[in-house]
Amino acid sequence: MFKVFLLLSFFFALPAQAQESSMFADDASSQENLLSKYTNARAICARMTDPEALYERGMLLASDENEDAYLAASDCFMAAATRNHTQAQIELGKMYEYGRGVPQSDIFAYKWYQTAVLLGDKSAVTPRNRLENAMSIDDIAMSIPVSYTHLTLPTIR
Repeated sequence: MFKVFLLLSFFFALPAQAQESSMFADDASSQENLLSKYTNARAICARMTDPEALYERGMLLASDENEDAYLAASDCFMAAATRNHTQAQIELGKMYEYGRGVPQSDIFAYKWYQTAVLLGDKSAVTPRNRLENAMSIDDIAMSIPVSYTHLTLPTIR
């Protein structure tokens, strides 16, 4: 009886082992497909010029919530942020603040939040102030917004 049990368990174990090895192959293939997806997304963002479209693509990519997606999203947000898209600047600030897709840096996070504030986006005030309260004067001084030369500041009348 024990020999029959061993023989049956051997035959039933073979398909499970084959299935397990195909699962590993599927995992590798799906990881390769995801990497290709995000690499392609980064290349597409590099060619896009419309800040709103770049922001929307960045939000779509970031919704995948993995490091490769965050890296691709940061490219889109960076391209939109340098074109004065304040929501992209805020998202880029969050990415730097939490180290998603970019190295964690309170200085760069503050820099992007402050840039959005200077362009008139009041929703960036709270995260900017939160960081400001935790930063040294020297860090804040290094956080002067990206470049005042390319910003189109609102006219005050």
